[in-house]
Amino acid sequence: MWSISKLERKKEWDENHYLTNVLTRYVAQTCPVHVAMHQFDVTSNKEKYCSSHLHPNEDEINIIIAEGDFAMELEFAEETQIITESSVVFIPSNTQHSANIIKGNGYFVCIRFPKKTA
Repeated sequence: MWSISKLERKKEWDENHYLTNVLTRYVAQTCPVHVAMHQFDVTSNKEKYCSSHLHPNEDEINIIIAEGDFAMELEFAEETQIITESSVVFIPSNTQHSANIIKGNGYFVCIRFPKKTA
């Protein structure tokens, strides 16, 4: 069944994502899956706004649309990756991860899908 969900600006974040002046976060209110859109504008960011966490029953897809000089740090368990261009990132459920913009501007969309059980 199709649906339309209003994106609402989040002024309070959860225990894994911290309020910061480099991101504006919008979350779909009635969508059947978690959808959050982040607009970012960072000249040089030393502040981490996302701590390492996992989603035990949800796979996650991140879509990053970067403009200009861009860098984002992605941590997966023991591994760190720096991406410097627009990308799509797939994070399987139960994967310890964090994502923090280092520099640049653009958009970052996070979609989490409940893991299908057999």
